[in-house]
Amino acid sequence: PASPNSDIKFEQKLNAQIPLNLRFRDSTGAVVDFGSYFDGKPVVLALVYYECPMLCTLILNGMVDSLGRISYEPGEDFQVVAVSIHHEETHVLAANKKEKYLEAYGRPETESGWHFLVGEQDQIEKLADAVGYGFKYDAKTDEFAHGSGIVVATQNGVVSRMLPGIVYEPRDLRLSLVEASRRQI
Repeated sequence: PASPNSDIKFEQKLNAQIPLNLRFRDSTGAVVDFGSYFDGKPVVLALVYYECPMLCTLILNGMVDSLGRISYEPGEDFQVVAVSIHHEETHVLAANKKEKYLEAYGRPETESGWHFLVGEQDQIEKLADAVGYGFKYDAKTDEFAHGSGIVVATQNGVVSRMLPGIVYEPRDLRLSLVEASRRQI
């Protein structure tokens, strides 16, 4: 039998097609087509939840730290997309996280390359399943148990690289973006 934590994973699903027909709300509250972020540039994708007491903050901090140490710019060279796995989180929470991480990144001119999204449970689950990200709500702790890592996808939404953990070496992230821009898996 499967263990109770078998749903919690960060499975390497290289070459998987991300469904681009999903719909979410952005940090302004507008409904957006997920495929619109795949605009000819690679995408760095983080599945997190904005009120997570620890791990998601570490994932986002690690991502921002690593991105801050490479010369590529969000909006110009790639897109950053964070999607909440908690369907009850609001676009207001997404806006607060976007503001916080854009400030931490220290390059306000890259604002157009940062996207923090919320969505309906079915849309979240389709995205998570496609990229091998497992999570489960724990009613006892009122928190989500989940995997940790970020996904780098090609400009047409194919998983190119998955970087597990909470610390991402800048050289690995840079190489991942180069490979994704060349549609290499």
